Amino acid sequence: MDAPCIVIQPNASLSSRQALSLLAGMCILSFSIAGILAAMGYWMILPFAGLEMGCLAAALYVAMQANREREVLRIDGDRLILERGRDAPRYHREFPLHWVQVGLRPAAGPTDVPHVQLRYAGQQVEIGKVLAEDERVAFARHLSAWVQQARCHAAAG
Repeated sequence: MDAPCIVIQPNASLSSRQALSLLAGMCILSFSIAGILAAMGYWMILPFAGLEMGCLAAALYVAMQANREREVLRIDGDRLILERGRDAPRYHREFPLHWVQVGLRPAAGPTDVPHVQLRYAGQQVEIGKVLAEDERVAFARHLSAWVQQARCHAAAG
């Protein structure tokens, strides 16, 4: 049986297929206009149209890579496990379930947002960076209740 888990991921409103369609449409439009202007004698527009589409492609690539980031929290026995990565975990951290604390550090100023943290032995790890401000508060409550429930279940079993 798999351990219960929580997966935190960005709200990817643009899929890879949609990003490619957007890029193709923009390339067709940009190079059509650049081609017409080049035919009129303004040939220097062509390298800039290419540069512009290259920058758009790079920006879409970075955005698509960021959309694949995941944070997975799972409880396995008496441990709370945090893993981060895209296709496979690149970061792995384990916390003793009975000693870890879920904290919500308040916003430091008017432009800051609250930070959800896992705390243990004087160290803290921020989680849920992709969540909106109101989602962070709700997530901290949910995670705290989830950990407390797991503690009770581990103590009873």
